[in-house]
Amino acid sequence: MIVQTPEEYIKGFPHKVLPKIHGVPNYQSIRLVNKKLAANASTIKTTLGGGRHGYLALCMSPTAYSSYSLIAFVPPVNPGPIPTFPIRATAVTVAALEATHKENLRAWEEYNAVMQALKNQLIEAVDELYFKAIQDRVTEYTNVTLYSMLQHLYDNYGKITEDKLEQNRQEMNSPFDVSLPIEILFTQIEDCVDFADAARSPYSQAQILNTSFLLIQKTGIFNKECRNWRKKLPADKTWANFKTFFKEAYDDYREDNQMTASHTGYNIVDEQDTNETTTLDALEHLAAATAADRTAVANLTSANAKLSQELQTKNKSYQELQKSLERVQAQLSELQLQQQQRSAQAPPVQQQTQYFQPHQPAQTQPSPAPFFRPPSRGRGRRGRGRGQGRGRQAYNSNYQYQFPPFTPQNSAQPIPQQQQPQTYQIQTYCWTHGVTNNPSHTSQTCRNPAPGHQLNATIHNTMNGNTFGFPF
Repeated sequence: MIVQTPEEYIKGFPHKVLPKIHGVPNYQSIRLVNKKLAANASTIKTTLGGGRHGYLALCMSPTAYSSYSLIAFVPPVNPGPIPTFPIRATAVTVAALEATHKENLRAWEEYNAVMQALKNQLIEAVDELYFKAIQDRVTEYTNVTLYSMLQHLYDNYGKITEDKLEQNRQEMNSPFDVSLPIEILFTQIEDCVDFADAARSPYSQAQILNTSFLLIQKTGIFNKECRNWRKKLPADKTWANFKTFFKEAYDDYREDNQMTASHTGYNIVDEQDTNETTTLDALEHLAAATAADRTAVANLTSANAKLSQELQTKNKSYQELQKSLERVQAQLSELQLQQQQRSAQAPPVQQQTQYFQPHQPAQTQPSPAPFFRPPSRGRGRRGRGRGQGRGRQAYNSNYQYQFPPFTPQNSAQPIPQQQQPQTYQIQTYCWTHGVTNNPSHTSQTCRNPAPGHQLNATIHNTMNGNTFGFPF
């Protein structure tokens, strides 16, 4: 068979001239041109893609084409100018390879000629300005497929938002009114499928068949036909077979209704058959509703059990947190109580203005000589070396320290107000050892503390410590 030119293919198309799109394209105008191109492409016969829809696959995505044929449309490839023969091929093998190569070359040339014819029609229908983004400066549209050109128009000038896509889904699931021709349902499904395909969210054949089947089943009229359709083999469940099968069922339903309306008398046997059929249909509806209710109850029970388990886990965690908080609060209260007890046991600290007074001259009555422990010249109190202050800081006798009037804490006798503070050489105090002549030996720095040693004891507040060395 001789391959025709693109112009010759256009002459044989049912739509030789496509509707012209003036100005900026939109979805409606692009969709109209797309449908005309699909009608033209399906008229050219080919064995590709199942051989029942011509070159329809050139105008849509592979997913959309799968709703028409279970056999994928695989474009032919260039077989080259001459066939490749194996070494020492026989005459029969050479002849068979030449025939196969010739057919492959013809199929490839026909594919490109039909593609070019459809692209020429599209370029004539749309201003070339809107194809500039995909046009090559040298080859123009030679290496661009027809579907790529259509999708370019949809993506840039027929944009479909998520809201419109959701609205399209709702329209696709709209109930079927049995008082209207069933072709309206088929058109509703196909229009929504085309809309989703243009938005690059195509429906698979399984989704299309499932949606259409549920819409027909919900009418409650085609129960027997639905059972028969479910029993069909997967290979027979195509969109084309679906339309043919339920179109016949719908025609039978309309014919039965017309006969019933015009019938004036009833046969007992026919009436019994009708009653049995009605009863069976009612039982089927009841069984379906019961199964649906059981499924819903099972789902609710499972969800309720899951929620109850999660609630118990949350309550357990909350109780553990509450116990931890109570333990922390008890520890805090205990610490506060201990702090209060320590504050109550500690005597009040007198103000420094009461103890530290400037050096006064001698009174009329001679003051007692200042008390201090003279530094040892031999072995120190704690060190092993000889000499004064070895092993510890040197004692500075130039500092003057003024002791306040001392009252033992266990004595109830107050200090006479006439008694004046006395001046002594500076000395330090240790709760365990009493007054020391080592400035580095205090209650805080004591190396040999006795049991119950108080780190905060000072010469002003002995905290019931050792009174050794006090000048009283």
